Amino acid sequence: MALNLKLLKGLTQDEINDLKGSFKASTLFRRQLSKILEENNKGLLNSLMKDEVLNCPNWALVHQDRLAQIKCNDRLLKLIS
Repeated sequence: MALNLKLLKGLTQDEINDLKGSFKASTLFRRQLSKILEENNKGLLNSLMKDEVLNCPNWALVHQDRLAQIKCNDRLLKLIS
């Protein structure tokens, strides 16, 4: 897992060095968080095809909401990977 350059934007050199050290030290935490986000995405994808969602009069809004959550989780995964 490499540090995403977006995390370094606008930081001083000292802050960059501190962040790089913290990022390296948080490998286990980031790995666990990644697993949680990936499991959450799988659950959201599976829920899209459930009968209670498909039979809901606002199913399109529910789908849009779940897809937005998945997209947000993917962005977080890219930042912490």
